[in-house]
Amino acid sequence: MGNVRINNDGGRATISGGPTGIVHTTGGPSGLQLHMAKITMAALAGMLTQFMDRPVINATDLKGNYQVTLDLPSDLMNGMPAAQKLTAILGLGSYGMVPDTSGAAIFQAVKGLGLELKSRKDFVETIIVDHMEKTPTAN
Repeated sequence: MGNVRINNDGGRATISGGPTGIVHTTGGPSGLQLHMAKITMAALAGMLTQFMDRPVINATDLKGNYQVTLDLPSDLMNGMPAAQKLTAILGLGSYGMVPDTSGAAIFQAVKGLGLELKSRKDFVETIIVDHMEKTPTAN
């Protein structure tokens, strides 16, 4: 996470430095609210991937940047260390990071944006390591 910056002002934090751009977070009684003033649908899909047990692909055909406010319920991130939450918010991790592998909470959060997550089969580029050896190094 190269140039990540966090400014904390009471209950509101500003996080920048990832593909999601500048993210303003506000805590509330129901969870965490993320305000992204300028995000592409591809970057949003990448960020949503952090909350799923599989990749999220942008199939909207929407171009440009959008202002998005995403309400994440508190139970979605319960038990996650702060660094893992930061990685998820910035869209910098790998998928399957969040304990809610059913994805039910994130499906509802995305529905609140007027978007829909649909499960479907597609080709995903993967790397498979079938053998590895540890080579001794000099001290």
